[in-house]
Amino acid sequence: MRFIRLLAVVVVLLMCGVLGSACAGPRGEQGPQGEAGLPGAGITWQGEWSSSTTYNQDDAVGYQGSSYISNQDGNSSHLPTDTTWWDLWVAKGDAGATGAQGVKGDTGAQGLQGTQGIQGVQGDPGPNMIVAMGVVDIDGNLVSGYNVTSSVWNDAGAMDYYEITLKVTYTTEYVTVVTPFWNTLPYHAYGASGGKLVVAMYEYSNWVKCGFSFMVLECP
Repeated sequence: MRFIRLLAVVVVLLMCGVLGSACAGPRGEQGPQGEAGLPGAGITWQGEWSSSTTYNQDDAVGYQGSSYISNQDGNSSHLPTDTTWWDLWVAKGDAGATGAQGVKGDTGAQGLQGTQGIQGVQGDPGPNMIVAMGVVDIDGNLVSGYNVTSSVWNDAGAMDYYEITLKVTYTTEYVTVVTPFWNTLPYHAYGASGGKLVVAMYEYSNWVKCGFSFMVLECP
């Protein structure tokens, strides 16, 4: 008899577990709605902190990577790290770990080497046709010269002339060019043995003194 009662209780409990609220008692009435809460304070972002700006309460600024909120009005010239005037809002994050080194790129191709230019053919040396040259003043003195030893004025009577001694001897195959300082004067120039050049100036019926330049050239 006791067994039958226990079995009946178990069946009732199983039915309550399946039917849920069907075995529960009646639900109570809904309570009244609570009062509305106080409005939250708004945060005004003011950008990076500046010592020349006066901040009010709930103004937010950035400073050295972190963010701070002013906790009172009239906040001027106080660093955001001053906890009397500021509260930390968002702290600056720690520096990240150094990334792994990237893979080294391939070596670029070597540029093409320029071709060397063709060297020009060296020309033949020019002929050295000048045997001697120089400048003689009116008194027969040598002013300057090339391959010239001396120059003197000879008063020979019948013909007065300049005698120029050269450092070289030359054959009869030469050309002498004389330019008198007075360009209108005719002159006579001829060579003598021993490498001497004789220059005579003639004006009207007299042999005269006149400075000149001269050049002795080899005949080609």
